Amino acid sequence: MIRSAFGIFFTMFSPSPLEGEGRDGETRATDNHKLKKLSRKRTEDPMTEPIKPVRRIVCIDENEKSKCISDAPSPDVRLDPARPGYASTRIWVTDRTPARLKNVRESLNAPHTIEPPPGGSVCRVVTFPPDASYKCKVGAKEVQAFFAAMGSPAASTYSAKAPHPYMQKTRTLDFCLILEGEITLMLDKEEVHLKAGDTVVQRGTNHAWSNRSDRPCRIAFSSHDGKY
Repeated sequence: MIRSAFGIFFTMFSPSPLEGEGRDGETRATDNHKLKKLSRKRTEDPMTEPIKPVRRIVCIDENEKSKCISDAPSPDVRLDPARPGYASTRIWVTDRTPARLKNVRESLNAPHTIEPPPGGSVCRVVTFPPDASYKCKVGAKEVQAFFAAMGSPAASTYSAKAPHPYMQKTRTLDFCLILEGEITLMLDKEEVHLKAGDTVVQRGTNHAWSNRSDRPCRIAFSSHDGKY
């Protein structure tokens, strides 16, 4: 099941993408430009390392032969000004299950949201900077701006009394794989420490990711539309 879920890194294809990118495409281009600048040099904060672009390889069968149609950094990157070093990189999006595997060459011009489209899925890789790099600098305004920029303002469950400012909840089934570093999964009643190689099955739960180390943590997410 896990192998199938994470297969969307390379082989899951959605129906024909929407035509035109509009302001959503402009936002991606702007954030990608910022990412390139960040990756060329270290910031003044020693706890924030350069953000590494995520290489995305897309494969497809044409004329009964498999081939690679794209091998480059994913162009869809979102940053959070309140958290220097944070980057959310979208890899692929589908809007139905089963997903269409033929005659689709791109999906990232679909509207950007944290949740997948109804009946669909979304794959992304997220880099979380150390909490100490933005601790005591983030409040309701910054959190609201972040979730709005991600296209999912309703996903935030921010509260001054919450264990973490970036608590969130979506009606999704999420398969999570810790790729690099370590992080703490924060839930309403407990915390779980995770390190590279660990996996999490998130089932529509209220949660946040707290990086209490001095190095960035990178997580791969395969999110699928669900129902309670």
